[in-house]
Amino acid sequence: MEPLHTMNTLCDILNKLQRKGITNDFRWLNNGFTLDAEHVYAPDALLIVKVFRFEELKDPGDQCILYLIETNDGKAGYVLDTYGVYSNYDGDHENGLRQIKERTMQEQLTFTL
Repeated sequence: MEPLHTMNTLCDILNKLQRKGITNDFRWLNNGFTLDAEHVYAPDALLIVKVFRFEELKDPGDQCILYLIETNDGKAGYVLDTYGVYSNYDGDHENGLRQIKERTMQEQLTFTL
């Protein structure tokens, strides 16, 4: 039986995404998310495919969430955010993320990189 490889760190996940050609970092603008500042995606044009949460007990500043996202026109990328009091974004960004539909927990559990 093949050994199970687990990815425990943010770097592991980002490296795996890069090897798969997923290097797009979505950025929040006042009216939605963008990959290139030209085309803006409203939350209803996006789907959260998988959520990765990283918690570092030694330093709360190292706590973050990586959202793997697909667009309705076939592009893939991610949003990386710290959480709690260290969050990078204001309330509009958080509301934008909450408006994006998310795959069910079962779909996320069966998703592989």
